[in-house]
Amino acid sequence: MAGFPEDGIRNLHEGRDHFWFRHRNAVVERALRQALGSAAGAKVLELGCGSAIIGGHLQHAGFNVTVSDRDSGFLAFVPPGMASLVFDLTRDTAPDEARGTFDALVLGDVIEHLKDPAAALRRARDFLRPGGRLVVTVPALQALWSDYDVQSMHEKRYGRDDLREEMRAAGFTVDRVDFFMGLPALLLYVQRRLALRKGSPRLGRDSLRISPLLNRLLFRVMQVEHWAAQSVRLPFGSSLLATGTKP
Repeated sequence: MAGFPEDGIRNLHEGRDHFWFRHRNAVVERALRQALGSAAGAKVLELGCGSAIIGGHLQHAGFNVTVSDRDSGFLAFVPPGMASLVFDLTRDTAPDEARGTFDALVLGDVIEHLKDPAAALRRARDFLRPGGRLVVTVPALQALWSDYDVQSMHEKRYGRDDLREEMRAAGFTVDRVDFFMGLPALLLYVQRRLALRKGSPRLGRDSLRISPLLNRLLFRVMQVEHWAAQSVRLPFGSSLLATGTKP
């Protein structure tokens, strides 16, 4: 993944049962089902997949998934039987044989690492068929900016308008931009102000360490949010999800 710590993929893989990843998986899956109507036969490409946390979940949910990252190191973490390709969003163009072949693209917490997100989204768009859908998640709320973001090599945290503008600049019609991770946002604010001060150690596996009991509790809290978000638009959250359509 462009703009990502060298050991980040392995650390993510080892923390894949963290409540945060599990909730993001559920949010992305629901967005895809709403956009496509069904998982059956839907061809989905996850770009900047890292250790394929999202892609593995979507494959298990019945989607036809291909995963991609910028170098071949990610292949060690790809689930058996899943298609993959090496693709650098910051410079590559879609291979001729892959252009216009996918029903949906997923970029899960990728573009916040990039200097020119709109250009990356334009490159990604070439993989989609006309009418294909884009699902993007990014960290939200600049008020949550901390050393954690610096160590994660983030360029910024997003507001709704930022993400909407970049998607439109890349040629997508924007369907929705919504917050998620609303309930833990205040906890994150306190944590990042008190525990992740300037000069804290670089991100490593400890950054995802959480007690099993607290992990289970927060996953249950996120399930409540997931249910509530079906009928109530969250007013804030530590993440944003957007969907768009290729004309």
